[in-house]
Amino acid sequence: MSKIKMSKFSAVFLALLWSLVFMTGCMLSDWQTIHPPNCAGSFDLPKPVEEPVVSGQKLYISRQGKIEMFVGVYDPVSTGLAPDAPAADQLRKLEEARLGGEQGFVQKLKDQGMNPQLIFEKDLKTDRAIGQQIRIQVGEQFILTQSWVAPDALYFFKIDNGDASNEMVAKVLDSIKP
Repeated sequence: MSKIKMSKFSAVFLALLWSLVFMTGCMLSDWQTIHPPNCAGSFDLPKPVEEPVVSGQKLYISRQGKIEMFVGVYDPVSTGLAPDAPAADQLRKLEEARLGGEQGFVQKLKDQGMNPQLIFEKDLKTDRAIGQQIRIQVGEQFILTQSWVAPDALYFFKIDNGDASNEMVAKVLDSIKP
């Protein structure tokens, strides 16, 4: 009788292992490269990618289990910044608008009775853009953000419950070419 139980256990274990490998493989291999309109930049997100209509930005959303990724792409002129404003000033304004301010993520968390901590992680730079990576920590929960300023667009990446230690998130972060 123990051989029968063992073989049933083995069959169930193998079925679970196969489905885990299959789902992980699908999740890691089914990607969409996004080239926002009127922008030279690009980035990759795991499919499916939603593109809800939002005033003032082009928004892309990908949800994979508990990890949610949001990318907002803004025309620098539509943000109210002077077209000739230095990139560092544009970056500061973008981060203030998305993270701080009355409508920012930090304020929304405070309104829910939470005590979020902003943690600067690193400066980011490519040949045509500058950016910053900031983590918003609330207890064990966190949000990873990247803000980028390029000549033709401002990019704001927000990743809930995932960072570069996750292979999928690392691939998204490595794919960003503003």
